[in-house]
Amino acid sequence: MARSRPESFRATRPPPPVTDQHCCYVCYLVTRQHLPIARVAELLHDTYDTSVSTGAIVAMVAEGAAMLSGFLGEVQAQLRTAQVVHADETGLRVNARLAWVHAVSTTDLTLYHLDTRRGATAMDAMGVLQHLTGVLVHDGWAPYRHYDKVRHQLCCAHLLRELAAAALNEGQSWANDMAGLLSDTWHHVLEAKANGQRSLSDDELTSLHATYRTIIASGHEVNPPPTPTGRRGRLQRSKAHNLLNRLDVHMDDVLRFTTNTNVPADNNLCERDIRMVKIAQKISGGFRSFEGAEAFLAFRGYLSSAAKQGANRLEVLQQLFVGDPWMPSPSGTSP
Repeated sequence: MARSRPESFRATRPPPPVTDQHCCYVCYLVTRQHLPIARVAELLHDTYDTSVSTGAIVAMVAEGAAMLSGFLGEVQAQLRTAQVVHADETGLRVNARLAWVHAVSTTDLTLYHLDTRRGATAMDAMGVLQHLTGVLVHDGWAPYRHYDKVRHQLCCAHLLRELAAAALNEGQSWANDMAGLLSDTWHHVLEAKANGQRSLSDDELTSLHATYRTIIASGHEVNPPPTPTGRRGRLQRSKAHNLLNRLDVHMDDVLRFTTNTNVPADNNLCERDIRMVKIAQKISGGFRSFEGAEAFLAFRGYLSSAAKQGANRLEVLQQLFVGDPWMPSPSGTSP
């Protein structure tokens, strides 16, 4: 005999009024769990036996994002004074066109900015990087050099991948030596930091720099400057040669983490923050409007910052929808 549906799930149950709790739940599903809006509507129907339109769900997210302006301003202000900031960017499909998401983050804060542009003009519009005076950790993308008031730390994880490719695909033996040096130094600095050291010793730094320069010199021996052809334009160099020159010119920025152990050797922090945007696009597809994408990113920054500072994501969403949004601690400026 077929079982009857529980009384609480019968179609005769009157639809519940939309409450702050429902708005909190919807925004959590859309902006944290990345469920497509149509599937959120389906879930609400199966849970409450009532229909909620996709337009209503979009409106809930937009309403919550509108209440985050104070939070976003506070995060922006704190990031401007942070001593170590990570930066990254990625593409995002918005209204069937390519837009760019720029992210800046610390161990306590995350902020996103959506723009139709990718370069320094878009990053300036974010209102953070041009105010920094500390260390900016990034992957070496050229527009970050636009910010000359900061010191730079190039992501060693990126460099190690490039070095591995140079050794494997182009037979560059010096690349293996440099990869080994950077890996060993990275582990050594982590040990030093665990022991309370703020920098490697002068003797250690002198030895490190000498070994680094020796490897660079051996790289130049097998990668001489290209012979002029008489044609106009930049002379062509291999990827390995370009990598070698970058390591040579920016040695201080590659090894910044050895003189300040508060500076990470990689940009994994911001890469993780921005990866969630790509995951959302993979699960739910692109965004239909610029405003919808901005609302999503505002929530992502809110939930990411709260989680970094130990707050419960659902609880901070509840605070938001009762008009008392969670705000980051001033200690969020610490590296």
